[in-house]
Amino acid sequence: MAKNEKPNTPAATPDPYDMNIKRQLHPKADAKNFVEQRNGRLVLCCGAAPKKNRSTNCRSLAGAGTDHVGYGRCKYCGGLNTGPKTEEGKARSSQNARKHGLYSAVLDEDEREIYESLRADEKVTLLDEIFTLKAKIVTYLRRFKLRKQGGGDAATIVYFKDGNELGKYHAGTIEDRALLRALNELGRLVRIHAQLTTGDTDNLVNQINQELRTASQQAAEASWGGQAQHREAEN
Repeated sequence: MAKNEKPNTPAATPDPYDMNIKRQLHPKADAKNFVEQRNGRLVLCCGAAPKKNRSTNCRSLAGAGTDHVGYGRCKYCGGLNTGPKTEEGKARSSQNARKHGLYSAVLDEDEREIYESLRADEKVTLLDEIFTLKAKIVTYLRRFKLRKQGGGDAATIVYFKDGNELGKYHAGTIEDRALLRALNELGRLVRIHAQLTTGDTDNLVNQINQELRTASQQAAEASWGGQAQHREAEN
């Protein structure tokens, strides 16, 4: 070996996303993983997309902190979450209302990141999901209730594009599809909780209904099991 030669150091920096090189480091390397030189040797990095506090893709070692060290995402980027195993877990994972519509409007990016990490570590139970979703719905309803008190029905109008048409609906009413989805999801979670729990869940349902009635002047109770009305469309 030459005097100044560094062992295990490639002659040139390779393409970090070269799949052939990645697969030499681990046969299960995927498209998100990338290679990087550290201490004179190539390593496989997590490669998850940038988050709010990060300007580049994740540089943690692939699979770091998980049971699949060497490939995939690290534990901080979802590598620990291999999918729900129990009925309760499956019920929680299917909450579209949390990620879309109403729920995304009241959970900021940092809250969503913390929430997802708690769910991945199974520190959030089904009952936690119920109370969290209920709190978000109540907050949403109160917001538009205050708007209505200050400016009448016109203050709750939300406009949206439907193809080439401009539509509108009154937020916080049964015209509000995001609210309806969240209410239907809340009802579904309560039913699943009742199936998985031997105790009486009537008190839970009554408590939720009371809070929704108070927040929405009884508009929400009508929406609990109802269907969304057609939204008005304007040419």
